[in-house]
Amino acid sequence: MISDLCPLYSNTKMIKYADDVNVLHFVRDASEDLLQDEFMNVCEWSKNVGLQLNFSKCFVTNFVTSRNLHCVPIHNSNGFALTVSRSVKILGVTFSDNLKWNVHVDNVVRKASQRIFILRNMKRSGCDSQTLYNIYAALIRSVLLYCYPCFCNAPVYLHQMLSRVEKRVFKIIFGSIQYENDIFTHAEKMCESFFKRIHDSTEHTLRLLFSSRHPSRSNSLTLRPQTAKTKRLGSSFIKFCKPRR
Repeated sequence: MISDLCPLYSNTKMIKYADDVNVLHFVRDASEDLLQDEFMNVCEWSKNVGLQLNFSKCFVTNFVTSRNLHCVPIHNSNGFALTVSRSVKILGVTFSDNLKWNVHVDNVVRKASQRIFILRNMKRSGCDSQTLYNIYAALIRSVLLYCYPCFCNAPVYLHQMLSRVEKRVFKIIFGSIQYENDIFTHAEKMCESFFKRIHDSTEHTLRLLFSSRHPSRSNSLTLRPQTAKTKRLGSSFIKFCKPRR
């Protein structure tokens, strides 16, 4: 029903899922800030197809990386300015305007912690350790590691928050906080599998991350890793792009 909703300008992309639409508008200077036109385009389309936008659920999140860029407030068709939110959730992943992962990790830890009571009740019912572990992997760890390659290079203290949830679970299941197949062992496999999909598909969107600006004949790699001054990049799925000797 919303497949014919398209952006007006080339610096705009749309993420559409069911009745949710996220408009991504990329701006380098004030002359490219046409988000108001894009929003009015959505309003006009909604009116033409007989759908009514819920303006109370429409908001703007500004990701500003340039100090010289000032974002203009966006107004709805009634002339009221849309609320500016510090974070936005896209397909279950929370992105903050400061490009940090604290809010996302807080959300998944809270959601996962609320499910621990399931394990407690099943433990009282006499379930064995393997069954409890399988339930943990399906209902709790899947929440903690949802879209993990997105935030895998987050600071250590955020990873420790994920680990603390798992330790609580292991204490219920095994009576100990140590277990060989811990959350980061599984997370490492996720990142490696994610990179393999990028490597095996020439059409993958993220393949551009590994394109070299300075190609060399002596380099036999299909993909070349990015470089950075910090160690954070080495904690991401990009670390799997290494020369094989």
